[in-house]
Amino acid sequence: MSRIAILGILLFLSASASAKTPATAEPEKTHAREKHKTAEEIQELRDTAKPLVELRKRQGTEMSVLKRAQVAEKKQLRQRLSGAEPAVRAKAMSDLIKKHRAAFNKARAANKAESDKFVKNNPGTERAYKELLYSGLRVEESSAALVGIGTPKQ
Repeated sequence: MSRIAILGILLFLSASASAKTPATAEPEKTHAREKHKTAEEIQELRDTAKPLVELRKRQGTEMSVLKRAQVAEKKQLRQRLSGAEPAVRAKAMSDLIKKHRAAFNKARAANKAESDKFVKNNPGTERAYKELLYSGLRVEESSAALVGIGTPKQ
């Protein structure tokens, strides 16, 4: 009985191992965007994508400021209602959360509309931005490259 179980296990393992390895090795597929780019090409892509990067940074900063203001407002409300009844506190917090969610969604929709309008007017900018993202390159130059850190002194 144990021989049959062992043989069954071995048969199962060999079948699963053969299913995992392909019969013929396929050559790796490379895409045009995965090819190595020269420093000039990368810089050209970065220069082209710069307005979109700045727009996204500005929008991200605005959203961060909004969230920080909402957190401060929520903290103030909690302090103000610390001695109130739980039902009153819950209602006030619920209303505030709804208000914050609506403001955040409105800001996000405005940012999306602004981005869409920008991309529609500048399609090359989005193409360069996506090419940088998908190729795994930094969208912006690192600050070390801008300052010259790491370059030998002459």
